[in-house]
Amino acid sequence: MSYEDRAPQVELIVDGRPVETKAFVSMLLGCTVQGIVQALRDVPPPERVRVVVSVSGPAEVEVNGARVPLNAFVTKYVCRTVIGMVSSLEGGEGAEEAELTIVYQ
Repeated sequence: MSYEDRAPQVELIVDGRPVETKAFVSMLLGCTVQGIVQALRDVPPPERVRVVVSVSGPAEVEVNGARVPLNAFVTKYVCRTVIGMVSSLEGGEGAEEAELTIVYQ
């Protein structure tokens, strides 16, 4: 089975601009965010996740339409992880803000 068959649907906006993601990058972003979400307490299995971050914080995470409260450590971790991944992508260099929506199949 190829990445195209398994990759979640990803919409990425960096500093207000949409950034295209290929199947491998969608899979990498999707699995990383899924792992973070599943490590949180009292969060249902994700079908749709929305993450909004900026280099200065805070982070906003929604799972299946419900906002997930984050403590300071998790906020910093999510912000730095997502900004780090996004800033390494073509179109994401120097990212200050990112919005990531992932729909798992």
